[in-house]
Amino acid sequence: MYDYVVMLQRRTSLTSLASLFGLVAITTLGAGCATEVPDDGDGVTLEGLTEGDAEREAARALAEADATGRDFEGDEGKTSAGGGSGIGAQSLDLTGDLGSGTWAYDFRVTTDGRTSTTVGSSRRDARMMGASTHKLFTGFAAFANKTVEASTLTYMLRTSNNQLANFAMCKNGVALGRYSATCKSVTTATAAMKMPDAIRETFEWHREQGENLSSTLTMTDGSGLNTTNVLTVGDLVEVLMAGRRHARYSEWKKMLAQPGVSSTLRSRFSGYEGKLYAKTGTYHQDGGGVKSLAGYVELGGGRTLVFAVVGNGVGDANAAMGRIEKSVKKAVEEAR
Repeated sequence: MYDYVVMLQRRTSLTSLASLFGLVAITTLGAGCATEVPDDGDGVTLEGLTEGDAEREAARALAEADATGRDFEGDEGKTSAGGGSGIGAQSLDLTGDLGSGTWAYDFRVTTDGRTSTTVGSSRRDARMMGASTHKLFTGFAAFANKTVEASTLTYMLRTSNNQLANFAMCKNGVALGRYSATCKSVTTATAAMKMPDAIRETFEWHREQGENLSSTLTMTDGSGLNTTNVLTVGDLVEVLMAGRRHARYSEWKKMLAQPGVSSTLRSRFSGYEGKLYAKTGTYHQDGGGVKSLAGYVELGGGRTLVFAVVGNGVGDANAAMGRIEKSVKKAVEEAR
């Protein structure tokens, strides 16, 4: 009975998502040119799968990807979303490295995930479209609460699978909110998945972990697909810091995309194998686009660079990834 009362108090302490989080106008990119595809762009059909079937298919797909060394970078962004904000003063000057578009970034060095030293930061609190980096909020809650199988979560994060992200967010809600819902692996969440409830419970859980999330952080799905999703690079660093101080951090980081490992970063960051672990975010659009990257770089001596870089209106998203890679490497050198 006590648990129910606590949960009821926790749930009713928040207003609805619509009033708690304001929507952002998508002025930089306009309407997206991408279309939803049943296989989520990665060649694996997961649409409509429920519970055990979704988990089993994710495990099979992960094993197949690892065996074949599949590079998923080109698949991401076929159904992702983007938007824009401004860029301001910075300590570590990455303007020339990041180039055209609207950028925000935050680079911090930590040894424990509790305290940190800033290497460089620009527009930490600017409202941005982060595309699939939103999956970090879904993924870390699912990891810490063991709401989905490790193979499912790993495949979702490494390949940026939207269907499994919605499945995981739904499962978060069931576990944290203690209610019933029909959780399916789908590109667009259905009413039976109770997505607003799942998001509310997931965000409240994040705040209970000591994450200082912005008041404008918005999610309307588990994947970052919807164009109403808004975050700040500060929000991304907060969830990453929580992951860094988690007792199973070494397990958590390895679920993310990595150089040399079948993922959206397989062919990136040569020389950073076993050192860089991150979540990518991509939205392709003619003349616009979103590219983002948030994660960890192990610096040695127990020091970790925790970072988030988000660009809106960047032009070709794949070219922008090269500029992000250059900026991250520059921040690593600055941190050493």
